[in-house]
Amino acid sequence: MATSYYTDTVLSLRQAKELGLKFKVFIGHGAGHGLPDTYKALGEDLTYIFNTDPPPPAGINPEAIKPELRPILKEYIDKWKAKFGRLPLTHSHMGFSHTWVLLTEILPRVIKEYKEVTPDNIVKVAYAIDIPEGGTTMGYGVKFSTPDKPADTITGDWFGRGDKHVGQNIRAAPVVMQWVPGGELYVAYPTKYALKPPVIPMPPTSPYGAA
Repeated sequence: MATSYYTDTVLSLRQAKELGLKFKVFIGHGAGHGLPDTYKALGEDLTYIFNTDPPPPAGINPEAIKPELRPILKEYIDKWKAKFGRLPLTHSHMGFSHTWVLLTEILPRVIKEYKEVTPDNIVKVAYAIDIPEGGTTMGYGVKFSTPDKPADTITGDWFGRGDKHVGQNIRAAPVVMQWVPGGELYVAYPTKYALKPPVIPMPPTSPYGAA
C-alpha cells in the first residue's frame, strides 16, 4: 500500500521493476496512482495496480446511480472529452457532482424557504438535505453531520478526540479502482459500483507478478 505524488509513484514503481520486487496486490491511495500521466510514464506496467479515490465518471457502473442522473453523467463526460480530448478525472468529477447538488438541491430550497441566498441560509439547507445512496453521480448520497446531531464518517473517530466531523458528508465514500490493459481505470470495489471485477493476485504477465 502506498501514498505518493506522480513523480514518487513513477520512480518507486520503476525501481521496483528494476530490483525485481514482486507482490500479490499493490494499492495506491489517490494522487499519482490515478493519473493518465502515470500511465504515459509507466505504460502497461501500471496494469492491475489499484487506486483508492472517489470514482472517476467513466469508471463507475452507471447502474449504481439514479436513472435520471445517468444521461446527465453521460453528457458531462461527452462534453469534457470533446473539449479536452480525454476523459475527466476523479477531481473534476467531484467538482461537477458536488456543484450539481448545490445548484439543484440546495440553492432552489434556499430561495424558496428563505428568499435570500446567504452563507447562513445555504448552511441551514445543506444540513437539512437527505440524498440517499445513488442520488449523485458519485454513487454516494449526501447527509451532513450537524452540530446538534453529530455523526461519524466511515473514517471513524480521528485520534480518539471524539471528533464527529461536523459539516462533513457522512455518506461520502471512496472506491477501489484498478488499471486494466489499454490504460483504463475502472471501479473494482464495492461490487455495486464496479464495472469490472478485480484481478487478484497480480498475474505473472505483470513485471511485479510472481511467476
